[in-house]
Amino acid sequence: MKPNAITLDTELGQTASSHAGEASLSASSQLLGPTTASESANLDLLRSTAVLCVVVSHFFVSAGLPFPRNWSFFGVVLFFIHTSFVLMGSLARLEVAGFTRPWPLALGFMIRRIFRIYPLSILFVLLVPVFGVPHFPGEAYAWVGWPAFLSNLAITQNLTNARVVLAPLWTLPVEVQMYCVLPFLYMGLRGGRYRPFLFWGLAALAAITIPLIFLGRLNMLLYAPCFVAGIVAFELSKASAKRLPAWLWPLTLALVIAVWTPFGNANFLAEVHRAWIFALVLAVLVPQFSEVTMPAVARPAHLIAKYSYGLYLSHVVVFWLAIDVMRHFPLAVRILVGIAAIIAVPVAVFHLVEDPCIKLGARYAAHLRR
Repeated sequence: MKPNAITLDTELGQTASSHAGEASLSASSQLLGPTTASESANLDLLRSTAVLCVVVSHFFVSAGLPFPRNWSFFGVVLFFIHTSFVLMGSLARLEVAGFTRPWPLALGFMIRRIFRIYPLSILFVLLVPVFGVPHFPGEAYAWVGWPAFLSNLAITQNLTNARVVLAPLWTLPVEVQMYCVLPFLYMGLRGGRYRPFLFWGLAALAAITIPLIFLGRLNMLLYAPCFVAGIVAFELSKASAKRLPAWLWPLTLALVIAVWTPFGNANFLAEVHRAWIFALVLAVLVPQFSEVTMPAVARPAHLIAKYSYGLYLSHVVVFWLAIDVMRHFPLAVRILVGIAAIIAVPVAVFHLVEDPCIKLGARYAAHLRR
């Protein structure tokens, strides 16, 4: 990479988040470590698996069909792992590109993340009252009031105890608040090889000891061990010899989901604590696999990862349209409209909103480079 180059981040999540984390990596398209590859099908597959877990689970719930409801939550956990892994690499690239001082690095990173996350989120929040979109398909639309609406626009719903206007939006404040911490965790990695495991332990300790009364507003702490697991994966990727064959990576993801599925979500905190362990185990495994090269797997995973943020935000709107609004239409028409929209909407919003704003954020952030 040239010293003055700034590689654009088109990740979710993402989760992000992200959810999210995080982090599309045309998203996931850089596997970050001592040797930076131009694309990582393994990270694309992780992110695409995350968003598909959420979308598939929500579809079955929206349609009133039996399905493991905890898939959607586990998809969010995968988003969080992916997001922090990718963003550690984003910080590394910014540092190489000239953001060598701590505060310009942190500020440049945050500017890029704001332009990555906020525009599309704001778009969907504004569409909710315009079209009367409910929180989730099957529910009735209800105006949340101006304070909650403004909190949704600002992505501060957890801090204000505001109702999210669309179900998937609950992960975004968690991701945004983690963005404020990630640059300092990145700088803290310089302290030793096992520092990420120390961070994970401290994150778990904080999440356990913070009184539950505060976790509504500080729920970022509740999911911090999942984010820090991604930092563990990033750090391990620097020294990993990738001893495991590529074909085992998709099977490992399927196995992890299969092991997770039997656990119900009757006890929310128990489920979150399990998620920490699953996240840490998966983080240790991620860097051990060779890159998937089969086009039949890598290409779809890349495309889904690239458009995953738009898919994550739009899918409940599409389900509402096809299942609720069009309930009097023939089933075949509803299926065709649903399939067309679930593909077209994420692609459209990526090229019309996400990508231009990502580039704009990179240009603004570049002024901080020294």
